[in-house]
Amino acid sequence: MKSGSSLQSLFMVKCLVDELILDRPITELGLYQRAENILRSVHIDTIRKLTQSSERVFLSYRGAGTTSLKSIKRELNKLGLSLQQET
Repeated sequence: MKSGSSLQSLFMVKCLVDELILDRPITELGLYQRAENILRSVHIDTIRKLTQSSERVFLSYRGAGTTSLKSIKRELNKLGLSLQQET
């Protein structure tokens, strides 16, 4: 069994890794070119900014459709991330 200090250290490492992932450019996601172009046109250039958007907001962007949305959701899911949930 891990001690509290070891668990805290692991949690801190995970938080740092998460921060590094979020600050990566969207170009590293391997999205369809159309999805990447749409995001760039609205100044979403990092994974962090992308995860702060919702499906509804993305679909409101000019040229955005379900194929691009599926591409984004699939790639974010691979990283254990998602778009912001509607409230």
